[in-house]
Amino acid sequence: MRIAHLADLHFGRIAHPRMVKALIEDVNGLDADLVALSGDLTQRARPREYRQAAAFIEQLEAQVLAVPGNHDVYPWWFPAHRLCVPRRRFDRWVSANRYPSFEKEGLAVLGISSATGFTIKRGYVPRSVSVRVREYYGGRQESTFKVLVVHHPPVRLAAGGVGEATLGGLGLLEAAAEAGVRLVLSGHWHVSHVGEVEAAGRRLVLAHAGTSTSNRRRAPQEGLNSYHVVQVDEGAFSIEERGYAAEARAFVAGPVREFG
Repeated sequence: MRIAHLADLHFGRIAHPRMVKALIEDVNGLDADLVALSGDLTQRARPREYRQAAAFIEQLEAQVLAVPGNHDVYPWWFPAHRLCVPRRRFDRWVSANRYPSFEKEGLAVLGISSATGFTIKRGYVPRSVSVRVREYYGGRQESTFKVLVVHHPPVRLAAGGVGEATLGGLGLLEAAAEAGVRLVLSGHWHVSHVGEVEAAGRRLVLAHAGTSTSNRRRAPQEGLNSYHVVQVDEGAFSIEERGYAAEARAFVAGPVREFG
């Protein structure tokens, strides 16, 4: 089974149109079972940006599971909308499903929202979401490979000390671990990073995808646009980083991390 994991496309701040085309072609060439979009599809949640994001999604051949990011809620100059109906435009143009999921024999994927209008950038996961995580995965066979998709990483990125912890993130991580989640897919920091953490006595892999198409790259990957490909096999899985090569005008294979 194969999952293409994209994050932080930021329509409205696209590095170059050819990069979007190259990404679509590369993802469609994977024969993926699922495309997981970890939020920040837009830069300022403008209608034209959402139209571009919707057009992008329509061109993907695999099923898409998308969750909103902090840039996908109403910006601060719409304070009432930001606080009361923060994801209205995301619901209209992308998906109104608060808990999108994907299931295939041996695989269960759940998406949750960490985006809120009450903070500027920082994510927030209320306890009710952690309860829903436990409910969704509860009762499934232990052999099922369980994946959680969210925009904000639950905990601070270890490499370089990038970013801040998500409010309620530790509770979410514990709930995910107790439910048997093996892999958490996120974005937000525009840095590609894969690592393991421990929660509730279990090991989980956190995969933070870099920005797939925007010019908002961050150190130490200022020149890199990338996404992840997750390959799930019986008893093991791997995560490959595919980065955009300007000379080839295409995404090419990069580092691979393997886990048993």
